[in-house]
Amino acid sequence: MTTPNCSKIRSALLERLKNRVGSPKKFKDTEFAPLFKALGHLRSTAMLLAKFPKKKDGRGRPPYNSFEMLKLFLFQVFKGIGQNSDLCWFLQHSKLRWLIFKDGKIPSESSVSRYFNRFDNNILDLMIRELARNYFQQNPAVAEDIVGDGTDFATAANKWNHKDPDAAWQVKGKYSRIWGYRSVNLLSTRTTIVLGVCVRGKNADEACMVAEMQDQGKYVRPPKARYFIYDSKVDSEDMYTRISHDAKCIPVIGYNPRNSRIRRYEDLPADNIRKKLCCISDDERRQVYKRLRPRSEGPYGIFKKIMSGYRSNVVGEKKNTTWYLLRVLAYNLIMTSENIGETRKKDLLYYMAGHGGKKRP
Repeated sequence: MTTPNCSKIRSALLERLKNRVGSPKKFKDTEFAPLFKALGHLRSTAMLLAKFPKKKDGRGRPPYNSFEMLKLFLFQVFKGIGQNSDLCWFLQHSKLRWLIFKDGKIPSESSVSRYFNRFDNNILDLMIRELARNYFQQNPAVAEDIVGDGTDFATAANKWNHKDPDAAWQVKGKYSRIWGYRSVNLLSTRTTIVLGVCVRGKNADEACMVAEMQDQGKYVRPPKARYFIYDSKVDSEDMYTRISHDAKCIPVIGYNPRNSRIRRYEDLPADNIRKKLCCISDDERRQVYKRLRPRSEGPYGIFKKIMSGYRSNVVGEKKNTTWYLLRVLAYNLIMTSENIGETRKKDLLYYMAGHGGKKRP
C-alpha cells in the first residue's frame, strides 16, 4: 500500500479553494470598498494602528492588522452575521475575504474574540464623532438640529445565571424591566447622523449621561443647530442652563410634572436663559417637539435589531459598550458616505437590521 503524498493533496485543496473564492487580482468590490476607504482616511484610524503596533523583536506569531480586524467586525455588522463562527465560515467560502485581508488569511474564532476584547472604546467613539464632524465640514449649509433619546438593551446574562456585575435593572415603560445597559444617543434631525454616544450600566440616569457628554465634549454640534430636543427625562433647571450655555441652542424639552420645578419658562431665575427660551412661543415649541422628536426612533430600532435583536451576546460593560459602538460606527459610516446612493444605504440598513444575515447551513 502506497502512502499518499500530503504536499500534492494540500496543493490540490488550495488550488480548489482558490478557484472557488477567486484571487485578489481578479476581485473587485463596489459595495463595501468605498466605506472602508473612507474609514481608512480618519485620524482616529491611525490612533488605532498605533495602539497595537507590530512586534519589534520578531518573536512569536505576527499579529493581525488592527485595521483589518476592525473591517472584519464592521463587515459582520453590515451582513447581519451573529456568531463569530458563522462569520469565519462565511469568509472562507466567499470572495469578500480579499476585501478585508490582503493576504486572504482568515483568523480563527478564538482570534476574533480576543481582538474584540482588545478594542479601545475611546477610539471607536472618536471615529463616530470624526465621521459626523467631517460630514458637517463638507456640508456647512445643511440646517440641522439636535435630538436625543435613550434606550435599553439586555446583556447576554441575567441576574439569576451567569450574572453580569456591571449591568443593572433598567426600567422600560410602566411594567417592564431589562437587566442590561442604557445608551443615550444625540442625533441630527435631518440626516439622523449620530453626534455622540454614551453607554452605562449602573447609575444610568439620562440627565447625568447627557450632562457628562456636554461637560466632556463627547458630541458634535452642527454649525447651524438651533434647537436641542429631548424628552421629559432631562426636564430640570440645570439642563436648561447647560443646553443654553454649552450647546448654545434653544431647549425644547418635554414637561415632566413629577420632577420638574419649572411651571413656566418665565420662572427661570437667570435673565439670559429666560430671554433665550422666550424667543419662541409655546405653540412653536410644541410643534417643534412634535415634529422633530420622532426622528430618533428609526436609528434606535436599527441599533437594537442588529445581529442579536434586543439582547447583546457579550457580558461586561466594556464589551457591551464595544458591541454597541461598533453598530453605531457602521451606521454612521453608511449615513455619512457620499459614494453610495440612497437605495444602497437602505439595503445596507435592511441587512444590518437582521433581515439578510448569512448563516451556516
